[in-house]
Amino acid sequence: MDKFSKEVYDPSSPQYHQFLTAEQFKESYAPSEKDYQAVMDYVKSKGLTVVDTVSNRIGMAVSGKVKDVERALHIQLYNYRRPNGSVFYAPDREPSIDIHVPVLHIGGLDDAIIPVPASH
Repeated sequence: MDKFSKEVYDPSSPQYHQFLTAEQFKESYAPSEKDYQAVMDYVKSKGLTVVDTVSNRIGMAVSGKVKDVERALHIQLYNYRRPNGSVFYAPDREPSIDIHVPVLHIGGLDDAIIPVPASH
């Protein structure tokens, strides 16, 4: 995908401005239906709930109790203190899952970044 992304914006490339449709993107770069289902089955087996899926299978939203998230992802969630004294939560290590499906990113496990208004 990195190579395609560079080529589609390179005027010297035959791929220049040959953008993919949503279906072409899904066929070329999305996880297989089998892999996507395997991840859904895994999180459900750990007591978590799939609350949203994405039609191109590149992500899903999952929710559950903290203890179930910790067990499913092999992490511990702790509260940490910033230098300014405010508190945030974050995992103690990178999350992982017990299935042989490549997962590029597991997010939403912390609130370490302080949101600021765009006008600042």
